[in-house]
Amino acid sequence: WEGRTLWGSIVNSTRNLASNSAAFIADEMRYTRVIICTIAFAYATKQSLRAKKFDKAEMAGLFSDEEIDLMNQVEHIPMLMVDEIRRTIKTELVITKQAPGGLPSDNLDIVLAVDIKCPLAT
Repeated sequence: WEGRTLWGSIVNSTRNLASNSAAFIADEMRYTRVIICTIAFAYATKQSLRAKKFDKAEMAGLFSDEEIDLMNQVEHIPMLMVDEIRRTIKTELVITKQAPGGLPSDNLDIVLAVDIKCPLAT
């Protein structure tokens, strides 16, 4: 039962991350990258629990075969996906801050989900 509860938390958190990203990521390519990595995080978590890596056929359309080969060399793919989500969001924040009328504070932290925080300060 606990496994179902924890998996439900992952599903809820990833759904919230996707929804919150849609609210503030203006760049379509960065938004798409966050969504793809969010999907891949859930998939990678499932695979990790089964001691498996990414399956090219199941990830077709999300990542190239070359990207999957590189990801499969990493010890913990779910954390790689979280790092990619953070990097993409931070890029969006930095660009938004630099834009006219952008973000007002140098010390702004954006929290998209309870566990994914993106400090703007470099």
